[in-house]
Amino acid sequence: MNLKPAAQDAVRRQAPWYLTARAGIIGRGLLAVYAWFCFVKLPTAAPRDEFAQTFEPVLSFAAAHRLQWGRDIIFTYGPLGFLASDHYWGRFFWPILLWSFVFSVLLTALFLRFSARATVPVRAVLYVALPFLTLPSCGGIGFDPIYFLFITLLGVGALPEEGVGMALLCVCGAAAGLLCLIKFTLCLYCLFTMLVVLAVYCLGKRPVAGAVLAASSALSFLAAWFLAGQGIANLPLYFQRGWQIASAYSSGMALSPPAWGQILGVALLLCLMASLGLCRRASPRSWLQTARSCLVGAGIFLAWKEGFMRADYHVFLFLIYAFLIAALMPALFKMPEKGQRWLLPLTLGSLFLCVAPCVVRPQVSPGWVAARLLGKRAETVEALFTPGAFKADLGRQLDSMRAGALLPRICAEAAEAPVGVLGYDHDVALLNGLNFRPHPVFQNLCCSSPELQRLNAAFFSSPNAPEYVLWRYRTIDFRFPTLDDGEVVPRVLASYSPVVREGAFVLWKKNPAAGSGYRFGEKKESAVFTEQWVQVPDQPTWMQIELRETWAGAVGRFLCRGAMPFLDVELQDGQLLRYRLPPGNAAAGFLVNPLLRSNEDMTRWFSKPGDVPRVAAVRVHFESGALCFDDAIRIVTREIKGLPAAL
Repeated sequence: MNLKPAAQDAVRRQAPWYLTARAGIIGRGLLAVYAWFCFVKLPTAAPRDEFAQTFEPVLSFAAAHRLQWGRDIIFTYGPLGFLASDHYWGRFFWPILLWSFVFSVLLTALFLRFSARATVPVRAVLYVALPFLTLPSCGGIGFDPIYFLFITLLGVGALPEEGVGMALLCVCGAAAGLLCLIKFTLCLYCLFTMLVVLAVYCLGKRPVAGAVLAASSALSFLAAWFLAGQGIANLPLYFQRGWQIASAYSSGMALSPPAWGQILGVALLLCLMASLGLCRRASPRSWLQTARSCLVGAGIFLAWKEGFMRADYHVFLFLIYAFLIAALMPALFKMPEKGQRWLLPLTLGSLFLCVAPCVVRPQVSPGWVAARLLGKRAETVEALFTPGAFKADLGRQLDSMRAGALLPRICAEAAEAPVGVLGYDHDVALLNGLNFRPHPVFQNLCCSSPELQRLNAAFFSSPNAPEYVLWRYRTIDFRFPTLDDGEVVPRVLASYSPVVREGAFVLWKKNPAAGSGYRFGEKKESAVFTEQWVQVPDQPTWMQIELRETWAGAVGRFLCRGAMPFLDVELQDGQLLRYRLPPGNAAAGFLVNPLLRSNEDMTRWFSKPGDVPRVAAVRVHFESGALCFDDAIRIVTREIKGLPAAL
């Protein structure tokens, strides 16, 4: 085709713009694919270095058997909690795969929208760090900050100034509704976000858009609730008992960080608060910016509380969220690039504090990280293009887990009879194909209030109590041994007898000859002070310790974690022991005498009760947090008659 010279010049002038535009589209597309691969969360098809979370198979089991949340099952995760599992447990492959891919698409769209507003140095650091921040991590807690990030971006992106269309509002609202049924903490954050955004639209006289977001969230929540087989009557119980377990968790699972961890955490929190204040001040003065501050501040608070409430590896939850939100905060407030430049030192300082523990005290080798990165990408590619092969790999990994948990003698004894599990080994029961029958608060370390303890005790006194109980007797954090299960311990000891021991596990069978079980004797009350010894009767004894929390303790428990007192124990042979004493468990009551510390002590009590250690006296002690409780303590003791069950 022959063009005139003027037309040829016009084509040459337009070519650079055309090529630049196409390069921009290709670049954004590659960034979207890169971010999508980072955000995909799939169950692993390869062995992990750490143990699987034993509650995960219960979530799949409960969903498959349509157990009712809030009544049959009470836990920090909801009816869709299986979507967030680190491992595959033989059920719901396609829902898990679909959720992982769709959620990653939505988060990628929001992430690209806001990261494009960040300065080039911060954006570069953010994209380089993204694969490491989204690695499968220990304890199954690594993806919680990504869910928090999604809710933050969703809330800010739904504000009127962002100009989001109705279609995206509906889709994001539907995703928020599903998140409410994955974990109760996410539910609280989603509800707060929906209320803030709805208030903004109503005050701005644009109620239709706010109503679309709220309605899509509510409809998604209710549709998933009914599809999961949940009854409408259980909906209030889901929120009521979810709140009970969440509020009691702060004191029942509290662990303090080391001194350097406290300094780092407070310094990072102050940096984030300073960034939030400066972004708010530098942005146009508008009540809409107040809404942004509320949404971002709520995310920081929840991540801080979840990370430092139990300050072990959970701290990484806060560090990951803090890294992401520190990098994106100026973009969330629509700060101009010039304003972001003078905030750059504070942003980079916050990012350095987030990665400081990994740099100063590395927990893993570079080879371990590289293997995880490559493994996750390979599994994602396989799941995307050959999902059948990926499912087969997951099945082989599940078979490997089964092979490592076999209990043939226990399986032969229990056969098809209902089997309950005490402790933290629910995965063993399900991997062995036992007829599992969970009690309501099946993860006893979460049973940190008198109300929750009573629900479990009532279950083991009801006709639904299982014929067998699988029990590997142990506790965490060096707590007093019988605290976690409370009144369930004497109920099992009065109604069940040990029949098979295999490895670390003992199978207990319900004994019809046990009659009506145990009963409490006369109540004896003592008003004592901290560090004051209280004598304990030689007979089997039940004890309740009531500690009165001060206003300082209540504030500390709300902001971060509750204080954890200690119980000093003097044995009859003069030996002194110290145990942690969660206040909620102590108030509910526990078996204090005899001192049952292991499977050996439990079974020995049936054969040689005189060989079991006996407690002579106890006292409450505070190593820290003395201002969190009154000095006066009420202790109630009762003799327990009818223990143990006769063989």
